[in-house]
Amino acid sequence: MLIKYHDINSEIRKCGLTRTQVADILGITYQALHMRIKKDKPDIHLIIYALSNYFQEVSLNLEQNKEYFKDK
Repeated sequence: MLIKYHDINSEIRKCGLTRTQVADILGITYQALHMRIKKDKPDIHLIIYALSNYFQEVSLNLEQNKEYFKDK
């Protein structure tokens, strides 16, 4: 498995999300997300890494479906 993780902000941008949207997905306030990022503890890195992988998987599935239906 190849891990392509840069930093929290770049991973959020790579997902095509804003910090506000990420906070909504996680069910926390924008300020709580900001504080977690500022504390730089492993839990927020794992959360953002998982979110990034989830959105990458969704994106790949959408691309595969586009190609499949394009040929039909």
